[in-house]
Amino acid sequence: MTEEQSALIAKIEAATGPSRELEEEIALAVGWRRWELHHHWFAPPGSDKWQISAPLFTASIEVALALVPDGWRVFSMEQISAEGFWHVGIISEKAPRELYNIKHKVLPIAICIAALKARFV
Repeated sequence: MTEEQSALIAKIEAATGPSRELEEEIALAVGWRRWELHHHWFAPPGSDKWQISAPLFTASIEVALALVPDGWRVFSMEQISAEGFWHVGIISEKAPRELYNIKHKVLPIAICIAALKARFV
């Protein structure tokens, strides 16, 4: 994992809720492109279909799950109500000892952290 990737994960871990700024950073980190003339337009990797903003990675469970890389799967997603956190577990299908257990107060953010850690290994 690069220093830049570690710094992005630290920012996401510190987030208290969804953030458009973080979503833009995540999009760029996973290969999306930003249209230089219109900084809020993004296109997914390998596509020329532009959209008006980065995906809602930190706000949507479905969108956050799209970050889980091939060869990895979410094996646990549960609320720890006594602590007010969500727990997300992600595991490599090829190397079962490679796994991440993440806790965060916002479920899509917990998914983002786990998925990005798996991507950046």
